[in-house]
Amino acid sequence: ILADEQAFDHALRRRLAANGVRAGLVTGPLPPARAARLAPPAAHPPDDLPATDADRPPVTRRFLKVLPGRDTEIIAAAGLDELVLLEHAGTEVQGDTYRDATTYFALKAWPAADGRVRIELVPTVKHGPPERAWVGEEGAFRLETGQKRQPLERLCLTALIPQGSTLVLGPAGDASSTVGDAFFGSPAARGGRRLLAIRPDGRPNDPLFAAGDTAAEASSSSPAY
Repeated sequence: ILADEQAFDHALRRRLAANGVRAGLVTGPLPPARAARLAPPAAHPPDDLPATDADRPPVTRRFLKVLPGRDTEIIAAAGLDELVLLEHAGTEVQGDTYRDATTYFALKAWPAADGRVRIELVPTVKHGPPERAWVGEEGAFRLETGQKRQPLERLCLTALIPQGSTLVLGPAGDASSTVGDAFFGSPAARGGRRLLAIRPDGRPNDPLFAAGDTAAEASSSSPAY
C-alpha cells in the first residue's frame, strides 16, 4: 500500500520510527487488489472480535459508531500473559514488563461538516488485575473497575482524514520489544505482523445544521470505522 507519510510532521515521524511504528494516509479508494487482501474471510462475522490474539483470523474488520470526543478502544493484541515493552523517549530508553496485558489504541474522533474526520490515537497498555477507582467525567465522579492503563502519550497521533481516505499504521524495522512489535506483532502467525487500517465513514452535512461556531467540527451523525 502506498501511503503518504508526509501527512504527519517530521518530529512525530521520528518518534514513531524510533519506536518501530510507521503511519501514512492513503487518499481516495484503495486499489482493488489491496482492498481484497484486507477483506475478512466470508465465514468470519465482520464485527466479531475473538477474546485472545491466538484465536484471531488473518483479517478482522470492525464497524464502530463513536460519539465526537468520546473514548473508543481498538484492540491490537489481547490475552498476553507477559509483555516486555521498550519505549524510546528522546535520548533515553525506558521500559517495563506487563502481566495479563492488552495493547490497544485509544481512539477519539471529531467529524466535520464536509465529510472529513479528525481522529486522535494513543497507543495504550492495560495490565494487571482489575482494580476499582474513581473516575471524573463531565463534572461528576463514578466508580469503575478495570485494569491499570499505561498510555504512551509521546506517540499520540492526530490525523485529519478526508472523506473516502484511509489511515494506515504498521510496524517498522525488525521484530523486537519495540512499541510497533507490541502492537502489531502476531504470536499466532509465527512471527507475522499486522497492519491497522482506519477508514472513516464520514458523510458531508450542510454546515447550516451545525451549532454555533463549531460547524467545522460538527456533524449530525457519528463517524463509523
